[in-house]
Amino acid sequence: MSVVTLVTALIDSPGTNVWAGNGTLFTVMSGCFALASWDLWATWRHRRLVPDRRDQQEALVALMVAALGSTLLGAFYVVRLALFVVAGADSWAFTTFAGSGTTTIVLLVVLVAVTFSVSALGYDYRTQELRRRATQDDLTGILGRTAWIDGARRLLEKRAHGLDDVVVVVADIDHFKVINDSHGHATGDAVLTTFADAARDAMGRGAVVGRMGGEEFAVAVAGESPAVVAARLEKPCRPLCVAPADGRTTGHDRELWSRGGPRGGFS
Repeated sequence: MSVVTLVTALIDSPGTNVWAGNGTLFTVMSGCFALASWDLWATWRHRRLVPDRRDQQEALVALMVAALGSTLLGAFYVVRLALFVVAGADSWAFTTFAGSGTTTIVLLVVLVAVTFSVSALGYDYRTQELRRRATQDDLTGILGRTAWIDGARRLLEKRAHGLDDVVVVVADIDHFKVINDSHGHATGDAVLTTFADAARDAMGRGAVVGRMGGEEFAVAVAGESPAVVAARLEKPCRPLCVAPADGRTTGHDRELWSRGGPRGGFS
């Protein structure tokens, strides 16, 4: 669209150039703001699904404000384009509702909002890496022990007065020392990472998945029965079983707990 605007401006005379400065510009602006609005709303929805959102409220508000600003500007330029084409640039409707005075007010209001949003998002960007290091396990990328305990506690508190059970799964990898001794620590790290990815993908965004230390992992999820949780973990994790040098099959042991006590362990 920018190329179209440039070409239109070059082939027309500055004294008679109307479309490059108005109609074409309105089309370009409305399209760009619509794309920006769609991207900002998608980012806002994605951030809302993050299980641990304690330190993201300011960023969520900033994203919402920026998305609303982009939506407002996109809609405003669509109105300007429609009035320009239908009524004309010299009409009362265009000068009243989409003229320079109205445009200045709209741009100033949005500018104030966007300035706040950019500042908040800049701070969020600078602190994201620090939050990641404080909450995530460096090797696997899932939550660390302290962050998982906090997330599971909040999940339990949120569901304390509800009807849904909270299922907690504690899992460890069988004979993990044998894997390290037989195949090396690099292979052991790959096993941990693969298992963590499989558990996270199987449980989805609503679950709190973390590494407790070593080869021990934990999952907390609400609204599911222990049998369903076990089946969801079993399918992706079963193909991960390997055979160490001593011939023993290496898999994973799990124990399931629901709110109020154990529902039964299995291996």
